[in-house]
Amino acid sequence: MTHLHRLRSSMALCFLALAAVASTAAHATGCEDLKGLTFADVKIKAATSIAAGDWTPDKVWTAELATSGTTAVKAAFCRVEGIIEKEIGFELWLPLPENWNGRFLGAGVGGDAGVYNLRDLPRGVERGYAAATTDTGHKASDKAWMMGDPARLTNYEHRANHLLAQHVKKIIASYYGKPATHAY
Repeated sequence: MTHLHRLRSSMALCFLALAAVASTAAHATGCEDLKGLTFADVKIKAATSIAAGDWTPDKVWTAELATSGTTAVKAAFCRVEGIIEKEIGFELWLPLPENWNGRFLGAGVGGDAGVYNLRDLPRGVERGYAAATTDTGHKASDKAWMMGDPARLTNYEHRANHLLAQHVKKIIASYYGKPATHAY
């Protein structure tokens, strides 16, 4: 091996080491650190580490879902609660970094929406997916949610899910230090 080849090999190793350090630096050091992230049109209201076991929905979930039960979650996760723009609520559940499969799962909602998909988030995170859901910009308890603001209908029809995918992918990349390889 010539001197030039050894120099190129050494330089390549240095660049790989620098890339690894840069990737680690971009990674949030913990779940609670996500609360400090700022993105245009996104407000992260809370980022909380949740242990594996029974998870009891807070009062907002209970009121919106008309339930008071618990949901068994078999894997620890980071629960991120936020708002996109002025009223599109979302939840993002992130498995621990060592359990992440590198993929994002968008958990849709049915009917008139207005609630989060509490069934698919635990299933997703248990299988290693970063899983997110949106209320599509309104609460189910608001019976006149569509009246007076045409943007709400557009959010409900398609825009909220698109914005959810766009923005949570940024949060996912910040938390894990790399983007999701696939999105569903």
